[in-house]
Amino acid sequence: MMSAVSPWIARLLTRYPLLLDELLDPRRLYAPLKRDKLEAELSSLMANLGDADLEQQMERLRQFAQSNMLRVASADVTGAIPLMVVSDFLTEIAEVSVSRVLDLTFRHLNAKHGDPGGIEGDGTGFLVLGYGKLGGIELGYGSDLDLVFLHGSDSVSGMTSGARSISNDQFYLRLGQRMIHVMTTQTASGQLYEVDMRLRPDGSKGMLVRSLRSFSEYQARDAWTWEHQALVRARAVAGDPLLAERFARVRREILCMDREPAGLRDDVREMREKMRGTLDKTRGGRFDLKQGRGGIADIEFMVQYSVLRWASRHPDLAVWTDNVRLLEPMPRPELLERIARADVCILPSLLENYPNTCIEAMSAARVVLGSRHGGMAEMIEHGVSGFLVDGCSSDDIVRVVREDLAIFRNAAEPDQVRVVFIDAGWFFQRFEGLPALPTRWRERHAVWQEAVGPHPMRAVFLRVQEVQASEEGA
Repeated sequence: MMSAVSPWIARLLTRYPLLLDELLDPRRLYAPLKRDKLEAELSSLMANLGDADLEQQMERLRQFAQSNMLRVASADVTGAIPLMVVSDFLTEIAEVSVSRVLDLTFRHLNAKHGDPGGIEGDGTGFLVLGYGKLGGIELGYGSDLDLVFLHGSDSVSGMTSGARSISNDQFYLRLGQRMIHVMTTQTASGQLYEVDMRLRPDGSKGMLVRSLRSFSEYQARDAWTWEHQALVRARAVAGDPLLAERFARVRREILCMDREPAGLRDDVREMREKMRGTLDKTRGGRFDLKQGRGGIADIEFMVQYSVLRWASRHPDLAVWTDNVRLLEPMPRPELLERIARADVCILPSLLENYPNTCIEAMSAARVVLGSRHGGMAEMIEHGVSGFLVDGCSSDDIVRVVREDLAIFRNAAEPDQVRVVFIDAGWFFQRFEGLPALPTRWRERHAVWQEAVGPHPMRAVFLRVQEVQASEEGA
């Protein structure tokens, strides 16, 4: 039945018949494992294999990943788990797999060459960063892994401690190469994952593995804007915990740098247009959900732009790597900036949603129309020049509205008056007949209400992600 519902499951079972055994126990099939149980299962699978039996280790790793992806897909197509956690399960499978690959390959090299000397770290001195969908906790069933490798050795003369001693740089280079080999080599059970290393500093021309200090200096001095965009979705997925903490600090410092808004906007827009020109497959009446205009990549670029634009003032934007959580606080910084530049703000209920963040910005506006509840008195104390009492349609209210809107009529160039209409649907319904409110302002309000409603971009992103998952996945 599942093969009929999901072409992906049908292809997987056809290619790897060993997985048919997973269909025998419905209790396992429709219950994907969380990280601790994934690690326990993988340890059990690898327990009877010697360190030298790399071929069988690679087979078991692939069987582990495929069987657990099958569980996720089965639970997905039958509705046993909600769509929004599918990528969480798939990401944890990848993280557990990458962590085990690092463990196996490090032990193999360590047995030959000993420990790297003079490193900073609590263990291997090696860190695997996940970028893209892995870093953003958005893996699909066929996603590759965007990885970057870092190490904690800053000494050019550092050597390993074994009888067959090599430089630290050589050790970590071989470690990175061997990890890629273990993950990408085709065996009887296929590949573990496809790996893309092009997001490392200097791209495909750069060093496969570099020190964290070198990485930090590159990001601060030489990285392009698109590389900082990519850093928004980067996080440690395996390796040394001390290095992971250091990387988190570096990432936060880079994302929170002050940037010139116009230059940042132009850089992001130019990169998006280049991508669309080469990757957009929209044609013949079919829309490319990921790369098409208004598709998921556009949303991701808007999120990345917002983080780079506002993280210097709102460091909480530099905490998360996944779009869903990044979109949660996203309306606030831009609203503050637009409110501060506005001549007139119509804000009947904004303060209920953002009670402690908007007052200072609103004090820069010349007129605010809104309700008394939620802090209007504080707004008046901060210099706001006018307000509208909610829930009343008396002549006094209409007079206040007419007087406050006179700013538009008296402006030398009315089109240049900066207006912010936020959550003001009730206002336009109540005062539909006011001649002082031209059509173009109603249109602006409609646009604004779309833009600053209850996290609309988050809702759009979730819907696009849902459609994409149904097309690409199970």
